[in-house]
Amino acid sequence: MAQAMMVQSGMPERFWQFAYSSAAFLHNCLPNSRCLNSLPHQELFGTAPSIATLYPFGADAIVHVLAVNQLHKLTPRGIECKLLKPLMSESWLLWEPSTNRMAQSARVIFPHFQPTANSSGPISKGSLGHVVNAMSLGEVPTEHLLAVENRAIDSLLLVKDVSIPEHLGRALSGPHREKWREACLPKLDQMASRDVWEAVEKKLGMKTIGHRWVFDIKRNVDGSVDRFKARLVARGDRQRPGVDCAETYTPTASLMSLRLLIATAALRGWRVASFDVSGAYLYSPVEETVLIEPPVDFLPELQGKALRLKKALYGMQQAGRCWWKFLSSILNWMGFIATEVDQSLYIFRNKEEVIAIWVHVDDGVIISNSLDKISDFKNAICAELNIKWTDKVQQIVGLECAIGEGEVAIAQRRLTNSILNAYPRPVLRRDSPLPTLPVNNLLPDKATLDPTPFRSVIGSLAYLVSGLSPDLAFAVNYLARHSMGPTATHWELLDHVAGGATSNALKLGDAPILWGSKRQSVVALSTCAAEYIVLSYLTQHLVQAISQLSQLAGDFDKNIYCDNQAAVQVLIDNKSRKRMRYLDHAFFFNPFPHLLPFGGDGKGTDRRASFATFGHCLLGTAY
Repeated sequence: MAQAMMVQSGMPERFWQFAYSSAAFLHNCLPNSRCLNSLPHQELFGTAPSIATLYPFGADAIVHVLAVNQLHKLTPRGIECKLLKPLMSESWLLWEPSTNRMAQSARVIFPHFQPTANSSGPISKGSLGHVVNAMSLGEVPTEHLLAVENRAIDSLLLVKDVSIPEHLGRALSGPHREKWREACLPKLDQMASRDVWEAVEKKLGMKTIGHRWVFDIKRNVDGSVDRFKARLVARGDRQRPGVDCAETYTPTASLMSLRLLIATAALRGWRVASFDVSGAYLYSPVEETVLIEPPVDFLPELQGKALRLKKALYGMQQAGRCWWKFLSSILNWMGFIATEVDQSLYIFRNKEEVIAIWVHVDDGVIISNSLDKISDFKNAICAELNIKWTDKVQQIVGLECAIGEGEVAIAQRRLTNSILNAYPRPVLRRDSPLPTLPVNNLLPDKATLDPTPFRSVIGSLAYLVSGLSPDLAFAVNYLARHSMGPTATHWELLDHVAGGATSNALKLGDAPILWGSKRQSVVALSTCAAEYIVLSYLTQHLVQAISQLSQLAGDFDKNIYCDNQAAVQVLIDNKSRKRMRYLDHAFFFNPFPHLLPFGGDGKGTDRRASFATFGHCLLGTAY
């Protein structure tokens, strides 16, 4: 029904939400088998719907302009608008095409739906209700709209200018069908050029897996549309382990390694570049026998046949592993070696020349102290793969990067805005992620609420924290413990987070590269013991960072700063550790890195203001 409303009204696609709202209202005005003696509208609101004020979605309307708002006497007393929402309270919500603004007004005329006079006599007062609904004079200001609806309208105007179709049929029948078709055809040509499959006769009993088209829109940093994207993917959910798929494990790239590379490049003044492999999975040979249904919508000559995959296809369970093995073989042939800590970080060293590559699926970041090495790598990799090369890092895995001489700026504006726009409650600006009073003193209500929207917000915030929000780490981790049964109190705390307390962080120069917050796995008998455990966790991450940095930039000075004097004394004086023996087996490192209290080296006093922002224990590095 909503689709029919959009087509009939000719309204812009960004107003799809209001079409669905109108369709839902109309459904509630119709008889339903579950409501035997009443209408759904009566069951929901306790009153019968008024047919006299029911007009089609997108209907032409004229909004009355008050005399006080007129510039002069000849100014039109009405503004042409389009109806967005049916009359729910005391006013209609309308859109003014000439200024692209929305207004809410109670004094509206629908010229195409005026009643036809069946007599020459005077019009009765009751019949005027079909023309003008004058419940109250003047306009209702837009600030009376709900905050959630305002944010939804803003997001529709900025983001929902082009909707993403759910399947191929909708893509080829929608207003942008030519754009989507142009996105699909090159993908089929690409598969043919790379010999991804071969057609075989479909025999009785032959097991095949289906396929589907997935659509997306690539946007620029400012949110404008860059290009339409389409991808043919296999139905990996229909694969059978041990039959058409075996090993599926693929190493995942670490965001800490990415920040480590970017910070190293900024501190040392190294060259930075990035690349994107076009159709990466389509290069990867497949060992198992996998058969899929052919895309007969574009290749009707394959009707009745099956396609045996010779290369990996997106959506297959083993596709990621096949691509990782293929890319690793190319990089190993070039002389790169994957680090033990992060199998997605490859380093090549030749005397004083160093080049490092961080790879996330088909995206990569390169840093090097030699421009010639980057040029050699570019020529070598472009000879093997179809590469889109950029001599800078502007956007990678959702992070917006700007790298200058000695400084780095990283942001996640698009992700942050999408979280705020989708947040189901009004967002108020807060000075801290959680209230100042101890969260343990907030006794939650016993009644639990629907956990689905709560989990959705927590999941989005968790990725935001992993990317670039150490100040939210503790708050998000704390609320994630209650995602199974959130209450109204937990939602209030989540409001505080959405509108920054961390445990530890690693810093390279002045840039944080790793942070985290988690509940300790053992019970600490004192604050000293708790800090002791945190220092152990931090040292584990430090060992990993040292392993990568030593291959990148050689040796460097490293210090750990701690604001707990007792924990510092325990670690530098063996006799003070007698009461901590129960923790030694799991948490003691020998030797610990150089450990200093704040102010212990004459510099800690100046650093404390910035260090304390990131938590109790931090790593300081000197270059």
